[in-house]
Amino acid sequence: MQASEPVASVPHSAAACGIDPAIERGIQALASLSIPSRRAFAIQQLSPVIPRLAQNYLHTARGKFDRAVLFVSHKPHSRETRLADAARHGGWTPYLIALDQPKSAPAGTFADVIVVHDPLQLVLFAWLFPGRIVHGFGLKGDVLYILARLKPAVLVIDLYDTSAGTKSDSEAQKAQEAFVLKTADAATHRDTRLNRLKRLYRQPIPSQNLFIHDPITQRATRPPRQDGKIKVISTGWLGEGDNSILRTVTALLDDGIHVCLVLNPTQGMDYPMVQPYLELASRYPHLSVREPVFGEAYWNLLQEYDFGMAISEPSIFSEPLTEFTDDAMQNCGSSRLVDYIAAGLGVIGSPGLHFQNFISRRFAATHVVADVRFLASPTKLLQLALENKRQKDVTALTSQRAGARLGTFYTEALRTDLKKRTVSRAGARSPRAFAASTK
Repeated sequence: MQASEPVASVPHSAAACGIDPAIERGIQALASLSIPSRRAFAIQQLSPVIPRLAQNYLHTARGKFDRAVLFVSHKPHSRETRLADAARHGGWTPYLIALDQPKSAPAGTFADVIVVHDPLQLVLFAWLFPGRIVHGFGLKGDVLYILARLKPAVLVIDLYDTSAGTKSDSEAQKAQEAFVLKTADAATHRDTRLNRLKRLYRQPIPSQNLFIHDPITQRATRPPRQDGKIKVISTGWLGEGDNSILRTVTALLDDGIHVCLVLNPTQGMDYPMVQPYLELASRYPHLSVREPVFGEAYWNLLQEYDFGMAISEPSIFSEPLTEFTDDAMQNCGSSRLVDYIAAGLGVIGSPGLHFQNFISRRFAATHVVADVRFLASPTKLLQLALENKRQKDVTALTSQRAGARLGTFYTEALRTDLKKRTVSRAGARSPRAFAASTK
């Protein structure tokens, strides 16, 4: 756990956060309800859509949810699954409510998965959840903002791609983000973005915060291949601009290297930004572009390759970023990076991704920086990297190691909340009565 320095408070207004007046009126109406009235309203709204609501959550055995945490997410990515696995290792039971099924969560990762179709239902269920910690994923958007306005329990947020580090996000989105950061009780983060938000943007980061990179939940041993071909895979977003890898892939293909591109789980083959890669595949038989894969099929696919690629082309070609800020890219993390490491692959990085390169050099079996010199003769440099390949100890990245820290973090968040409530109740009494109670 890290402590952040106190910063100036961020003034809040719904208008500055871009909240529609009708939504704001609804938030105020819900906020005015007493706790029993909130509960009754939530039950009325959720009973038709969650058949097991009463049986599983309204009439529960005492103590069942003492060490339970509710994950709230828009569309679950691998981050939720990884932290849920870590939470279990830390002695906590994770539950999930989301707007979509988690595609990368093995059976048993969550004690229960509830899928709803109305964002407000996420907040209403958080009110009814018998546990005392709500962990919100997906900082952008109205859901987490409303959750912060109508805090049902101890609210932990997970910092992922932040508005403050994105050039394209509006001032309203950044104001929303600042309000959520100010309101949350604690935060988890997977890279050095937290320090960047505090130092560069003066965001009011929660004093209780935990660095926890995407933990490794599964290990695989890559069998040796005898075909002599060098094979490279890239899993994740295929895009343009700051997210383009088109020139790098072309350079690899021109040098005879086999490449596989696996789409991000939220992308489809019909996406406009995917079309240039499909056109490239029509000209190069040793390039394949694939739909997202999950579970064992994903791990089996990784083991067919020598290197995993996690790059930023603007840093390779010394070009200005258009979507992200320079410091955001320098300090960012990557889910695919730890998957490559867990599967025993070498990693191809790029010059500007300082934090990713640090993780890669420390834990990957071999690491190559894709700069202009590399693109001129990639086969030669990759072959040299393979000759120097050696497996490293990745214990520090495992969910078992992360789980001990996350479990303690949740416990400390509850203790801090209890102290706040105790001080708040004491403050409501007269100074004389409070003094007498503390003797």
